[in-house]
Amino acid sequence: MSSFFAPRGAPHHSDTPRHPASARALSLSLLLGLSPLAGIAPAALAAPDQPAPASPAQQAGKQQAALQAAPVQNAPVQNKPAQGDKQDASLPTLRVSSGSLDILHGGTVHVEGTGLSPEFLAHHELRSLTIAPKGSSTYANPYQKVDYPGFVFDAPKPAADGSFSADLTVPANSLPANLEYEVILTYRPVDEAHPYAWNTEDRVRTALPVEFNLPKAQLPSITYDVSAISEEQIASGQPIEVTLTGTGFQDVSSVKFTLSEHDEQGKVTNSNVASLGELRASDTEENQRIFKGLIPNGYFQKKITIPAGVLKSGKGYSLGVSGVETHGWNKLTRKFPFVPVGNNPARMAYQDNSFRNTLPKVSVAAQDFDPGQDRVYKVTISNISPEVDLGYYLDSVSIYNATSGEQAYFARNDVAGQYYKRDELVTRNADGTLTVEVEYKVHGDSSYRPSSRGSVAEVRAVFSDSEYSYGSHKFTVSAQLPMAPLAADAVDSENPGNVELKVTSGTLNISQGGTVSVTTSPLSPEFRKKYTFYELALVQRGSVYVYAEHNSYEPLDEYGGMLKDLVHQVRENPDGSLTYTFKVPPQYVEAAEGELFDVVMTYYPSDEFEPEPSSRSNRLYARAHIDTVQDAQPTRGTYTFSQSAIDDPWKDTTLRVEGRHILSQASEMVGNDWPVIAIYEADPATGKMVGEPVFTQRVDYTYYGVSTRWFRNNYFSTEMKIPAGTLKPGKLYFIGMYGDGLPYPGMEDSPGSMLNDVAEFLPVHSPEHESTGPALHLGSVGLSPYAKTNSFTARATGLSAPGEGSYRLSVHHVDEQGRLTGQTVLQQAIPADRIQNGRVEMDLTIAQQLSYSGAYRLVLEKVTPGKDGAGESVEQLAFEDIPLKLTREDELQAAEQWFAERDILPNPSPMSWHSGMTRHDVTVSLYRLAGSPKVELPAFSPYADVATSDPDYAAYIWARQKGITFGWADGKFHPDAPLSTPSTVAFLYRYQKAMGQVTPKAPTSASLPRSLSVPGNQDAPRSASGWQHKVRQGSAFWREAQWAVDHRMWGYRVDGEYVYEDFDRSFVSSGDLKLMLYRLAHGGSHLK
Repeated sequence: MSSFFAPRGAPHHSDTPRHPASARALSLSLLLGLSPLAGIAPAALAAPDQPAPASPAQQAGKQQAALQAAPVQNAPVQNKPAQGDKQDASLPTLRVSSGSLDILHGGTVHVEGTGLSPEFLAHHELRSLTIAPKGSSTYANPYQKVDYPGFVFDAPKPAADGSFSADLTVPANSLPANLEYEVILTYRPVDEAHPYAWNTEDRVRTALPVEFNLPKAQLPSITYDVSAISEEQIASGQPIEVTLTGTGFQDVSSVKFTLSEHDEQGKVTNSNVASLGELRASDTEENQRIFKGLIPNGYFQKKITIPAGVLKSGKGYSLGVSGVETHGWNKLTRKFPFVPVGNNPARMAYQDNSFRNTLPKVSVAAQDFDPGQDRVYKVTISNISPEVDLGYYLDSVSIYNATSGEQAYFARNDVAGQYYKRDELVTRNADGTLTVEVEYKVHGDSSYRPSSRGSVAEVRAVFSDSEYSYGSHKFTVSAQLPMAPLAADAVDSENPGNVELKVTSGTLNISQGGTVSVTTSPLSPEFRKKYTFYELALVQRGSVYVYAEHNSYEPLDEYGGMLKDLVHQVRENPDGSLTYTFKVPPQYVEAAEGELFDVVMTYYPSDEFEPEPSSRSNRLYARAHIDTVQDAQPTRGTYTFSQSAIDDPWKDTTLRVEGRHILSQASEMVGNDWPVIAIYEADPATGKMVGEPVFTQRVDYTYYGVSTRWFRNNYFSTEMKIPAGTLKPGKLYFIGMYGDGLPYPGMEDSPGSMLNDVAEFLPVHSPEHESTGPALHLGSVGLSPYAKTNSFTARATGLSAPGEGSYRLSVHHVDEQGRLTGQTVLQQAIPADRIQNGRVEMDLTIAQQLSYSGAYRLVLEKVTPGKDGAGESVEQLAFEDIPLKLTREDELQAAEQWFAERDILPNPSPMSWHSGMTRHDVTVSLYRLAGSPKVELPAFSPYADVATSDPDYAAYIWARQKGITFGWADGKFHPDAPLSTPSTVAFLYRYQKAMGQVTPKAPTSASLPRSLSVPGNQDAPRSASGWQHKVRQGSAFWREAQWAVDHRMWGYRVDGEYVYEDFDRSFVSSGDLKLMLYRLAHGGSHLK
């Protein structure tokens, strides 16, 4: 385990390996980073201790036990919840005295507590009593909604002796069954020793016994509160009420009920004689959080009313049920047996409680499965309950290799695929059983056939709620039978070279990654000449590594590739075998709970073409099982850091951060941007984030699907480089993740409200060994000449009592050689009462226009008043230079503000919004930039498409008179036609020429007079680094492009970034035009 630190308050994190975590549930309901926190409750925590499920192989269990017993080095210091009666002696204690809680019917939990002494209460504020699954962390901050399946109750009120009792009411069927529970007392520290006073602690807890008196449902099942409906009820003319009890519906959020009518032979004559209503899972916050919006524990009771006159004597009836999950996808469509109605047809299938919750059974007439012999296998399915008989169809019967676990089958009778002759394929016997024949041929289609070597075969029968090849709900029953060994001279079509693989590297922890080594059986010279090894991969048990199966998107639960691409080592062994070794990266394989793995080696005949990456053709393969484990994963966002605190925030900090259970819903996101990790300052009194993020950094997703992206295993690891001065000592900070880029201004309801997986950041300390003399600390500060004001924070240390004088901070301009130019842009006195322990932190704001060259120097000065009429004396104690920050983003922002303030283009063309700036827009902008001079207007317009009454007629005539544009050759001006980039640059070039500010020829020397207001007359090297164009010399617009580059009008480029002001675009955006005109009015750009 890496020596990382978790923030204070994080609960105990088990390092016990376990089988892979639950499979990802895909949906399209949430756009991460584009919605507020919705139950993605963040905190620095980890999953509680859980024993790992036993491995199928005994040696894997021993290896796992060894892993559990191994000491953990440098583990984070975390609070381990007390379980049951094992509670910290210094903490209060809890006890449940009300016995077991019946989850199905609910009840009252009586809790008694002791130890809430005056001393404890003086330092802690009680928050709540909570019922939650055993080991749950209730650690919380202001950004967390409760996300564990439990309930929160008011804090207890202790008596004078520190004891209390409380009755906690739990509603019926409101907690998940088959879990262990605890009652937890949560509280928060309120003294100065704990800087994060809003955090909760949850170490005081005790066991809560529970019971759930309902049998586990093998299949969805419905029973009724009546055993029959009489002829008298039918003839009464009154509606008939029946109460339904459903079990096994845990995968659906709502169900609809209909009544179907059957004739005397049991055939459906009307599939919907009555609609009987709908049942929906509660839409409360508790049900959404605890049961994900599904029917709690799959159990419900529903009273239905059958209208008068619907039921008829001599008919049979069944109950139709259709269920959907939370996103509307159908999960169940089938019929359930109903009760007898009046004089019923004898052949109708009725509810039979003796069969309820039972599955069919499979048996095979043959004593074994022989892969070397053609044979028809007779499969019998028995124990078919009325529920299964009425609600399901036999979908298929197949024979598999149970030894290898391969997904391909030897033989299959695809009944659903041949539904039109179902009665021929499936025989219904007099005893209620079904018989199906499955034909196996040795030389049948072998493209998708498993290996013929093994000791156990398996026959699987699949049932579906649809008679066709698709169905909303399916289940499988199976039976195993011995598998005959291949004859000595028989050839396994999938592994004709009889290559055997053996994993020699032991158990692989797929969370931590590791080395996988496999050794082949001895390979003969004949084999080496005849075959070529092709691919090597870790794959899901039974699958074959071929590109066709992942459609260029590699499955999450495999790693490997073609040997020519995969980094690996191969060793020749003395017995003629080969050992291949490759490394599986950490946190790369993402697998479902209990998933098993193989290592697969594919090969092909050397005299044939190499297999196509997009096809399974001519691939042969050998496989070996490999034991795997996976680390326990936290259930909410957790961060660990490479250090326990920021000890000197005035120096650049390089910090390695790992995140677990981060953006766990990212697979549901269809976004175009990248995740961004952000750090916010927070108010320690409320824990609420304030202002803008003080630090952000883009993080790359680690998996890319067809239309979604996410972190593999919801895990990321990145190195954050936090500039000096970003974080302030003693401040409280949060860390979190935006899933789809930073929100635009105004998108968030409050600072950080769209941030996911928020948790406390590391504490920020003051440096332990500060300089003894006066010193300044700035951090990574830059000043922007484009901004009207520049604000930053400066910190001074080592200040002694100034005596009769005072301290002052001044900011002066220096040239490129560091020499003072005489410009002072700020002088601010330091109030004596602000200085504490020789330190002071000052927020400074410069409100003057800054120079675009050189830098600025912050100086700490001691000012001593003069005596007897003498002037004051100023002593410089320390200084720090502040570089200028010249970025295109700042320049563009300044251009947009200037453009708006000058009202350059009050009425842009409607066409500009979707096709770029038009001839009207550029012409009017230049005219208004020139001051809207008075123009002698001709009585008749020179342009056929411009009337003399046009509000911009003067601008068009002015541009014509100045030689900027004469319209098109057809005699029209075409005001709504978009302008290309080179044409716009040409307009600007002609404008400068017309205004007498530039000669037609671009300057070729640096001897022109310098003027900051005339871009054509400043010293401008030609096509310097960062400014360039690709217009061929002598071609159209070359002169204008060269002028634009020479004088910094257009053509700026930063290598490695998207920013590129090219000259070949067919349109000019609004931002482009604003930037060009801003540069034109301000002597060109100052970007380098």
